[in-house]
Amino acid sequence: MKRDMDLVRTLLLDVENNQDGDGGDYAPEIPGYSRYNTDHHIKIMQQAGLLEASASTEKGEETGSPERTIWVSTLTWKGYEFLDMARKEAVWELAKESTWVATGGLGFKGLKMTLSKLIKQSIQDGQ
Repeated sequence: MKRDMDLVRTLLLDVENNQDGDGGDYAPEIPGYSRYNTDHHIKIMQQAGLLEASASTEKGEETGSPERTIWVSTLTWKGYEFLDMARKEAVWELAKESTWVATGGLGFKGLKMTLSKLIKQSIQDGQ
């Protein structure tokens, strides 16, 4: 499975919008993405330090087979920092395009550098 940076951004936005003030965990469901794909991205986002999550396995009501659920509790400081840079759709799209042209990929570090550069440029231009 390939890493999908649009899904990463969408998950960060979803977690921010759905965090429970009392620390309740939840399992994000993103339209257009399978549960497996979403769970995989949550796992690698946790590895990258963008959010905090945990997993549980319970017996499925319909199948009786074990079902694993990934629960997200919160964004980390690093997750908020990346989301704040990537929040604006136009900036996000420009950062993806610029990073792809420069590197041939959409690596996390490259996207962060491009987003930072675009934000700095926007501030200098007074936009």
